Amino acid sequence: MHSSQESLEKTASSPERANYSLSLYRDLQKKYHSSPTSSIPIRFSPAAYSQPPCAGERLAVYKSNELAIESSKSLNRTFTLKPVATSTPLDGSPVIGNRVLTSVSETLNHSEISSISSWTTKDGAETQQSEMDFKTLRHVMLVQEDQIAQASVALAHCKKTNSFNGTLVELSAQRSLLLARERLLALQNQMERLKMCQLIKRPIPRLSKYMRGAIDLTSINVYLNRNFCVRNTDENVSYAFVVLLKANEQVEATQTVSLMDSRALRVSKVHFSDQIRFKNLPVDFTVMLEIYALKVSEDRRSDEYSCNMLKNKAKSLLAKKAYGNESVVGCSEFTCCGHICLNRDTVGIQKFYLDGAVYPLEGTIEIDSRCTKLPPVIETDFRGFLTMYQVISGLGSWARYWAVLRRGIVHFWKYPNDEACEKPALACMDLSKCIDKKINRASHEICSRPNAFTVDLLVPTSPSLIEKKRVLLAADTKKLCNAWLNAMNETLEILRG
Repeated sequence: MHSSQESLEKTASSPERANYSLSLYRDLQKKYHSSPTSSIPIRFSPAAYSQPPCAGERLAVYKSNELAIESSKSLNRTFTLKPVATSTPLDGSPVIGNRVLTSVSETLNHSEISSISSWTTKDGAETQQSEMDFKTLRHVMLVQEDQIAQASVALAHCKKTNSFNGTLVELSAQRSLLLARERLLALQNQMERLKMCQLIKRPIPRLSKYMRGAIDLTSINVYLNRNFCVRNTDENVSYAFVVLLKANEQVEATQTVSLMDSRALRVSKVHFSDQIRFKNLPVDFTVMLEIYALKVSEDRRSDEYSCNMLKNKAKSLLAKKAYGNESVVGCSEFTCCGHICLNRDTVGIQKFYLDGAVYPLEGTIEIDSRCTKLPPVIETDFRGFLTMYQVISGLGSWARYWAVLRRGIVHFWKYPNDEACEKPALACMDLSKCIDKKINRASHEICSRPNAFTVDLLVPTSPSLIEKKRVLLAADTKKLCNAWLNAMNETLEILRG
């Protein structure tokens, strides 16, 4: 036994064996070819898909064709968003886990629209500007409808001709159809919001143009499932990927990246080097990033030959007004296989877990992004306890909350430790929605409690529904009340310029 062990040790220590050791070769590869971002920890995105429920009591509801004062209660339901990926912790993201939202809030959530809109007052030149906005929106919507029609015709021809299946021609048409449809949906939601603004007699004061920001995304790496990286099944099948990004009514997409090769080992990630920029964004902007995949066959004909054929065929089809043909494809075959929400807290070179990740994605993404800075006063947090008036089951009561004012929004938690543990806020109050010229102490007719003040808000709960709410708050002392009023009014001045 001892002699056997000695022989093994000699064999392992021999230089001839070490020079050709597979493990040594892999260590050298990791040492000299390791990614500079390999040390970046993977985390959940701190950006939420929607804001917490708005604080305050409902005073009025602005609908599409009527103004009504309602006290009805919306139905609540709980839904859970959890990532599904090979590397994602089972507990899921603490930001989006078990969030209770109203049905109308869920509608806004799916619209991917940021919570701040640049609404304006309806006097003189601004009314004329609003009419110009309507005209511009209608024109852009017609352009997107034409793009949908052209892409549908091209895809219909690809389906009839097998030589186009899986070619760059078909992938380009699939991408164009996906992008045009998403842009049209975002523009329709923007049109509804502009119509709603016409109904409001006391709109939100205009926000300063200097508070509008921008974000640049310069690199996106999407990691693939380990089983997909090793080519052992479906050798003639691969995937094409495209990333869709949405911010307000702006929708952009990367170029399509296909992984069609004949190597024994496939790549472990998909790299998108597109330079994407979103401008005119609000303070609390959110960018929805969605990854789409399309299964394609690697047995395909020359793309140059296919492009020439399809170009001539598309011209003839469009000349015949084939938009209404039953054979025209109406939807893109790209399917969403993962998504994530981004905001100011996700800028830089970051790695995140994806939500809703499915095969062939592994469940993580690396993003390099930059955004414009905010004034230091807006970035500085103001914290303290506030007592909020609430109506529960028809009975009014006061509840004490830990409040934090940051970037123009007051977030409410039950305890300070809840904020430290990054738990979702129980409610929020967006000062950019405030319709008060200045926040003042509440009169005795409104509230007899000392050190109380009110904040009136216009809160959009869907593109065609806006609620007017009043938040009644009280500080512990006169000094703290003055401090909160000064902090909020200073924030309003900066937001409005």
